[in-house]
Amino acid sequence: MGQTITPDLAEGLGRDRPGGVIVGKIYPGGPADRAGLKTGDIILSVDGRPVQDVESFRFRVATRELGGTATLSVSRDGRTLSLKLPLEPAKETPPRDETRLEGEHPLAGAVVANLSPALAEELDLPGAWQGVIIIDIVRGSPAHRLRFQPGDILLTVNRAEVHDVRGLASQLARPERRWRITFLRKGQVHRFEFSL
Repeated sequence: MGQTITPDLAEGLGRDRPGGVIVGKIYPGGPADRAGLKTGDIILSVDGRPVQDVESFRFRVATRELGGTATLSVSRDGRTLSLKLPLEPAKETPPRDETRLEGEHPLAGAVVANLSPALAEELDLPGAWQGVIIIDIVRGSPAHRLRFQPGDILLTVNRAEVHDVRGLASQLARPERRWRITFLRKGQVHRFEFSL
């Protein structure tokens, strides 16, 4: 996951001009990690072709053949490095475990799945590699009436962190009168409290 180097960001980084992508987050064990990319690296080019922004970086990588490598020119601590990025499909680890939640709780009627690099890529959620996401809502269900939305990433239920679908289902199976649910929607954290 990275960010385009704008004129303001370039100035803050002490660079003489904008352009390139600064790496903000690396998926542990993924291709970027294995290539040696680090948070804070600035990607300058892919296979000798300049990268001006995140979109051009994604395009240059996406148009390469899977199974090969791409050579990245990277600026790190004032030095320019050449790194070989393996080109492979995003992993679906953990498996989606797509589940429709049922029962006496506010999320009944939500269809949820485990986030993985593959699902995050499919849903265009760069950097959202872990947790549980709502992928669909049954109309008329409690989750629909309470205005949960596809794309909401569940963070906590009654102050317990949500790590995967199986753990979420266990948390929701406990009878409660009061529910506190924290979730991420479009980069903002929301907290709802409900009494049933």
